[in-house]
Amino acid sequence: MNTPRTVEVRALRNRLRLLETLGPALATLVSLSTIGSVCTPPADALKAPGEWLLKQSAVDVGDVLVYISPDAVKIENLRMGYAVLTKAPDWQVYCYRAKDKKYWTGCMKDFNGILLRNPFAVPKFNQAILHQVAQVQYCNVPCTEYRPNPASYTLLGANTIATDTRVSELLCRYFFVNKMKAVPLARRNLVVRQERQLAGNGSNGWLDADLARDLRKGPEQVLWTTAVQTKTYSSEDFALPKEMTRLKDIGQIGMSNDTRDKFSDLFGEFGNVSRTDKNA
Repeated sequence: MNTPRTVEVRALRNRLRLLETLGPALATLVSLSTIGSVCTPPADALKAPGEWLLKQSAVDVGDVLVYISPDAVKIENLRMGYAVLTKAPDWQVYCYRAKDKKYWTGCMKDFNGILLRNPFAVPKFNQAILHQVAQVQYCNVPCTEYRPNPASYTLLGANTIATDTRVSELLCRYFFVNKMKAVPLARRNLVVRQERQLAGNGSNGWLDADLARDLRKGPEQVLWTTAVQTKTYSSEDFALPKEMTRLKDIGQIGMSNDTRDKFSDLFGEFGNVSRTDKNA
């Protein structure tokens, strides 16, 4: 006879059998939940900044490697052996030669790339107004094409390299291109050179006033990029070398000690002064 007490006891036994059957599965679920909470990276780690590596070249500058993060940029000049660095929070510009353990530092407004190769230059900045004219692809990067008015040259800025505007400003100052918020990837002069005539007037054509002009024809590529890569962020890429001596003249960073000695010897020979004479 099924009394209420008997029904209650039978239901309790059924629950116990079900728990015994599901026991291993429940234990597995609990373990997976615990592992997942440990292995899931924190929100800050998921938002860790990436880094871009650009291979660029420019007239009068040569080949450079450019390391870019959202709040820092470093330029390594492969030909001249120096580096230029700026980063948050102060955005001071550092130009240094790690091998010679020497550096110069100054405000952004006191810097441009011409100062590193011309001791008589001034830190001016090209601030001509640019106009957006097209959206293009360059080095597999979506870019905006800019031109001044009148359109004497075209400038490409990267759309997808998200970074602080002071990163872009340093690059614009270094390559001496127009001030803009995007990272500059290319500049091409649109003024087509005309082939000069050597005929001249009469028999004195070889003394043509155009004799010293650039003989190349067509648009001139002033700045270009050969590769844009992404990499894992590394603070070491933007670390300033330690134990360096500060210099007051930025021009001394643009040339290595060995190159400076070669120039000194060269000009000494022009003046009929040998190294022995100078040390005497």
